Amino acid sequence: MSSTEGQSVPEVPGIISEEPQLQQQPPKRKTGLIVGVVVGVLALVGGGVTLAVAMQGPGAPGSSPQAAVTGLVEALNKNDTIGLLDRVHPAEAKAFRDLAMTSASEMKRLEVLRADADALKMSGGFTAQEIGFADEPEEKVTDRISIVKLISGRVSMTEDPAQAPYTEKFLKLIEGVPGASAKQTSTVDIASVVLRTGKPVRVATVKVGDKWYPSVYYSVADFVLQMTGRSWPKETIPAVGAASPEQAVRELVTAAVDGNTRRVIELLPPTEMAVAHDVGNALVVQLSGETPSDTKLIELQTETKDIPGGKRISPRKIVLETGGTRVSLARDGDCVTLDAGEGKRVMCLDQVLAGMEMAAAEEGVELPEAAIRAFLGIGRNLLDIGVATVEENGKHYLSPTGTVTELFLTFLRGLDAKSMEELVKLGG
Repeated sequence: MSSTEGQSVPEVPGIISEEPQLQQQPPKRKTGLIVGVVVGVLALVGGGVTLAVAMQGPGAPGSSPQAAVTGLVEALNKNDTIGLLDRVHPAEAKAFRDLAMTSASEMKRLEVLRADADALKMSGGFTAQEIGFADEPEEKVTDRISIVKLISGRVSMTEDPAQAPYTEKFLKLIEGVPGASAKQTSTVDIASVVLRTGKPVRVATVKVGDKWYPSVYYSVADFVLQMTGRSWPKETIPAVGAASPEQAVRELVTAAVDGNTRRVIELLPPTEMAVAHDVGNALVVQLSGETPSDTKLIELQTETKDIPGGKRISPRKIVLETGGTRVSLARDGDCVTLDAGEGKRVMCLDQVLAGMEMAAAEEGVELPEAAIRAFLGIGRNLLDIGVATVEENGKHYLSPTGTVTELFLTFLRGLDAKSMEELVKLGG
C-alpha cells in the first residue's frame, strides 16, 4: 500500500503517487528532451500493461458484468497477463497483444530488452483493497452493454524498472536519468474520485458471445457521453467498408473534408471499433457540419505496403481544392513539396537535420554521427507513415489501432542499437 495514504493531492484528487527514492540527482544536461522521448517511448511497452480497474463480486469470470470485472482484478493482482488478456474485450486484447509482440521484437533488436524477455509479462504489481459498489451496481445500457459502478476502494500499481526484462546495457544507460530507473507506486482512491465528481466510477462491460468483458474503449466512450450530457444511442451505425484498401482511404479523406462523420464511422472495422458504431449516432450530430464543406479532394496518389494484419496506405500526393484554390502536398524522396497557388515551397530532411545541428551547436553540443543517422532514419520512416487498413468479410476498413501502432513502431524502426545509445547519452 502506498506510503502516502492520508495525504491530500489537491491538483488531482484520488490520484496518489509515491516519490521515487533517489540517492543523488545528477546535473541536468542541455538536451534532456531527447532522452525524455527515447526513454519514455521505449519504457512504455517494457513496463507492461497499465490497465487499472478493480472490484469484487460473485460469479465465474464473464458470467455477468460484475463477475467480468472481478475476474480482471484477480488477473491483475496475480500479475497474470495471459489471464488479463483473456478477461478484457477480445478486440482490445488482440490490439495489445499485437503491439506488445511487435514492439518487443524491435526493442530486443535495439538491445533494450533481453533476448529472453517475455513480451506479455508485466513488470509492475497491482493491488485492490476494500472495493465497494453502488447500491445498484449495474446499469443496463443495451442487451450487450452494461455499466458497473464503484464507490469505494483503492487500486495501486507499482512500477519497478529493476524488475523489467531490460538489458544491463540499457539499465546502465538510464542510471543518470532522474526518475527513469526508480521504483514508483501510484494509487487511485475511488472514494476520493466519487467525492470530487459526485458520481460513481463507471466501468463499461460488453457482451461478446455468451460472456461479458470489461472494455477500455467502451469505458472511455461512456465517460465522454457522461461529460457531454448525452445518452448511449439506441441504434448503431452499421459498418460499410470499401472495395479495396486504397478506396477506403480515398473515401475516408473525402468524408473528412466534407465533415461527413457518419461515413467516417461506417469505414471503421466492425470488430475492432464496435464501440464507434455503437456510440456513433451520438457523435454524428455533434461533429458533422450542417452543410458540406466547399473543400474537395481532387487527386490522391498512394503507396501500399503489407503490414501484420492488413495494409498500410501511405500518401504520396494529395491535391485539395478549397474556395477556388488548389493546394497540393507531394513527397519526392526525402523532400516534401507544398504548392498553395503562390509558388512552391520545398522542405527536405537534410535541411531539417542541418537546423538541428545548428541548434545543438548553439547549446555547445556536437551531435555524433550515430545521432544524426538516427534522426535521418526516423525522419524517413515518418515520411512513409500512412493509414492502416484491415479486411473483414471481403470489405476494407480503416484501422485506428493499426494506424497508431504503425506510428509507434515508426519511431523504433528508425533506430539502431548504436544510434539509440547515442541519443540517450546526449540527454543523460
